[in-house]
Amino acid sequence: KRAVMLEFAAGAGLRVSGSQATFYLWLAAPGGDDLAYAQALLRERVVVSPGRAFGTAGEGWLRLALVPSADGCRAAVEAWSAAIAAGRLPGHG
Repeated sequence: KRAVMLEFAAGAGLRVSGSQATFYLWLAAPGGDDLAYAQALLRERVVVSPGRAFGTAGEGWLRLALVPSADGCRAAVEAWSAAIAAGRLPGHG
């Protein structure tokens, strides 16, 4: 699951932090507004947490939990990639 999401993040130009020892990935929110980006992803049926939900240090970051199945992660990547390709979401921070 981690490999699927890290490969996507690298290809989309998303900056990743804290990806080694947890079942979460922290991604820099493109445009810097973690809440707006998380809401836009939710419209694409991809659920992430805005970093600000975890305190002010999380502002500008998205927390992605690696809890879906590998197929679920691939489906999220497909939806997210399609939204970037269609211009509904920016692809890099």
